[in-house]
Amino acid sequence: MDANPKVICTTDGRIPYEYKKNAVEFWKSSTTRPRTLEGVKQRFRKVYSLRQLRRWEIQVNQGGSRFEKLKQISEYTLNNFHTAFENRIIVHNADLARWAIRAQENLNVPEFTASSRWIRKFKIIHNIVSRKITKFIRKTFILSNVDFEEKCNTFIENVKYQIIEYGVENIYNSDQSGFQLELHAGRTLAYKGTKKIESAVQSVSATTYSYTIQPTVSADGRLLSPLFIVLKEVSGTFGPRVQETMFKAPNIFVTASKSGKLTAHHFKIWLQDVLFLNVGPKSVLLLDLWTKLWSLSKYYSRI
Repeated sequence: MDANPKVICTTDGRIPYEYKKNAVEFWKSSTTRPRTLEGVKQRFRKVYSLRQLRRWEIQVNQGGSRFEKLKQISEYTLNNFHTAFENRIIVHNADLARWAIRAQENLNVPEFTASSRWIRKFKIIHNIVSRKITKFIRKTFILSNVDFEEKCNTFIENVKYQIIEYGVENIYNSDQSGFQLELHAGRTLAYKGTKKIESAVQSVSATTYSYTIQPTVSADGRLLSPLFIVLKEVSGTFGPRVQETMFKAPNIFVTASKSGKLTAHHFKIWLQDVLFLNVGPKSVLLLDLWTKLWSLSKYYSRI
């Protein structure tokens, strides 16, 4: 310990945690009983009462005052953001909240929730804003098991935060499933050495995707209605006669494409005519990565 420690106050006049800790340790360093107030004041000029020292002792035992813990939470969050920014990793508000909550769990700060207000204030203080991505850089390395596990844990923590923020009834997951009109096995028995193996079917086109469904399920187990279905039509659309005679059910939304698969155009229809009309104004949609979704990013702000 320095013989004559300097008092360094923060910009708002608060005494640093390390100064308090050193003062308390010096006060308690006597082998028989605590040092006198006058003895402590000679070395630590900011000390003015035993009551103050006792309050500092409580703060030191708890790892610091609430203000100091909140400062540590902010520093931890900022360090993680800086690391992600330097590594060109996409960061959202949910990531800031996840880092802050992780620091809060280690520091035990009561009633701290990394609210939207805290995140907004944090971004203003550190000049952090939302910017449009102008270029994507391909990763040339293969993720190791550790990296992959870390990404999985990050995704899980993000989803947990979204569930707390919006509720399980407002978290949705959707994916595509393709079906064939004519089912067939992928393998068959043949004579050894045969280079070309052919199999007879009623319709070659029916062995590929003939229709696709896009189901959506909420985190509390509800199947969103109506079910979005894309059928295969040669022209890519239903003719007038088909539209007149086609069975229409209230719990399905049917459209068509040439291949029976979803395109970016069909995904847009699903967003506008199925999803947006049947979810709340504050909902979260979890999707597998699909490159065509980037062209539809302007619609995400509505979810």
